[in-house]
Amino acid sequence: MTEMEIQQELNSIFNRLVTVKNTANHSTGDVTLAICDMRYSPSSDSAGITQTVVLLQAPDLDFPEFTMRSPSSGLLTGLLGNTSLSFPDSPEFDAVYSVSGTLKEAIQVVFSAEVREQLAALPGWQIRANGTSLVAYQSRKIFAQEDRDEFMSTALQILQTLRTGEAELDARPDVSREATGADMLKSVQQMDGFGRSAMLSQLEKIALSHDELDNFCAASCPREIPKGMEKQVLGASKGLLLVGPIFTFMPIVVCVVLWFAGQGWVALTPLCTTVLGPIVFFFALNFRSKKLRTLRNGTIVSGVVDEVRATDVQMNNHVRHYAFVSYELNGETTQAKANVYGSAADNAKRRVSDKCEVRVLVDPQDPSHVIVLDLLLVF
Repeated sequence: MTEMEIQQELNSIFNRLVTVKNTANHSTGDVTLAICDMRYSPSSDSAGITQTVVLLQAPDLDFPEFTMRSPSSGLLTGLLGNTSLSFPDSPEFDAVYSVSGTLKEAIQVVFSAEVREQLAALPGWQIRANGTSLVAYQSRKIFAQEDRDEFMSTALQILQTLRTGEAELDARPDVSREATGADMLKSVQQMDGFGRSAMLSQLEKIALSHDELDNFCAASCPREIPKGMEKQVLGASKGLLLVGPIFTFMPIVVCVVLWFAGQGWVALTPLCTTVLGPIVFFFALNFRSKKLRTLRNGTIVSGVVDEVRATDVQMNNHVRHYAFVSYELNGETTQAKANVYGSAADNAKRRVSDKCEVRVLVDPQDPSHVIVLDLLLVF
């Protein structure tokens, strides 16, 4: 893997913008390993973290998204709520590790009694897994060059352990590995603390049912847009329409106040920022008009997701991914690019692997602008 490919994969798994250095590639059998020092910020207001990580990939793997780390406790955990799985029959494992993820049933299959017993003997690690990739590291620890071989050896041992659990999941086709809105809702409902109420409120705003989606697809144009679909597609763009005028007129008000306060020509300085208002307003209005036009009057066609690629852009604590979608319209095959985030990006990757068709809504005025309906979060 190139340094850029490693960085993009870590962007996707950590759902944060990552920088990497000191990269090296290795392989053993069908497993590809990349080791590097990575740096990222867990949140927008936190200090950066640097640590050595091993990225392991194997084409036959299909992990549900999960995180394994040392147990956390304290006031913050109590307020936000505990989302980790519990394994009462493995107190030794629960003492050294906490496992969290949306697809709890699938994760519990992966973490069988045998897997938990072996991992309990290797405390101090953190694991993030999703699809064909797994990242192993020790929080905030950087390994010198002479210690990296042993570090990779233990990481590979952890992968082989988790691989036996993933094989057990392969034998359970009844257990889903694709997170749906219902899975997210169930996971949040099982939380405790203040975080539960806040997250439930957010999910209620974007709730979209299977019936609403199917009725939307069957409706004639102009379609009525379900509230949850509108919120998922348009996001917070409506608020930006208000921000634009504020950025335009507030500096004028400040200038007037400063002028009458005797500040002279210095009072005109805030006028420099008035240009931001029209720019914000224009982009928000253009974004909303394209999305609403596509939702109301777009053409629904079948397509396939060819590729999903992480970018170096982060929006609302989510890394933006490009989902490249091919579809046929009026006898011509077109490839379009859709922006996807979070669980939608994970689901898009599974669509690439499964090669299954998706419903694509094509802008009537711009065939390169699409909304992939089957990547929306459905409850």
